[in-house]
Amino acid sequence: MDDVACTAEARRIQAVHRGWVVMWSAWHRTFTAFSYFTPVPLVLDEPTPNALINRMRQAELGYSTARINARPF
Repeated sequence: MDDVACTAEARRIQAVHRGWVVMWSAWHRTFTAFSYFTPVPLVLDEPTPNALINRMRQAELGYSTARINARPF
């Protein structure tokens, strides 16, 4: 994929996955996602859109599970 297509793909990923800022880094040739739903910074880098989406989903699941387990009953 070329840089224009990768940039468009990063925008599409961001539109579908709320809570993330997603960009294509032409210099590093990676897709990068920055979370803004976690209490600490979380940055994910992957060379392909599918790999990035998988890691984003893992982070979302891990964070939601941690929040549920941290709730006092």
